[in-house]
Amino acid sequence: MRHVLRTSILLILGLLVIILVFYLTTQAKTDILEMFGFSGFEITEKTESNIGDIHFTRFIANNGTIILKVEHAKDVDTAKAKQYIDEKRFGIESLYQSIPSPYPDVVTRTIECPEKFKPIFDITDQDSQDSFYYILYANDRFTYGVCSDDLIKYRAIFYLVYCEQKKEIYQIELFTALEELTDDLVDMLHSLKC
Repeated sequence: MRHVLRTSILLILGLLVIILVFYLTTQAKTDILEMFGFSGFEITEKTESNIGDIHFTRFIANNGTIILKVEHAKDVDTAKAKQYIDEKRFGIESLYQSIPSPYPDVVTRTIECPEKFKPIFDITDQDSQDSFYYILYANDRFTYGVCSDDLIKYRAIFYLVYCEQKKEIYQIELFTALEELTDDLVDMLHSLKC
């Protein structure tokens, strides 16, 4: 009888610990969204990974019309943050660069994305290169570099900021239907602060 009681108490304590841990991790993720002015979102996925020696927590949230992908890294020194930011910018911009055609002189010598599909770039804080965003098109797999009307599914905002005082990187990707991207969402990015 004592053994059953002891086992029951241990199971109940274990369950309480699991619930507490789940609550605290969910609350931390919600706090990040609310810090940037996003409320009413349901967290649907959470993962953790390393890029080089930077540890990221990633999660996806949805409010029915907007899908958010958020990446957050802590304890990132300035040199590593600048390298990460440069690599992200290069990765996005290289998707839209002209490249030599594999079959020159057939139709054209280069393959190039039409101007109307190229991303709009802006720095959100003119005093710092550590905060910027792109407005771009994405396909049904949430990837950029889409240069054809028939492949476009979303209008997206890719926002990246390095908070030097906190030594934190925040990367926010916002996906919405083509007609749903409003000036209000873009204006909100200009007001985002660490």
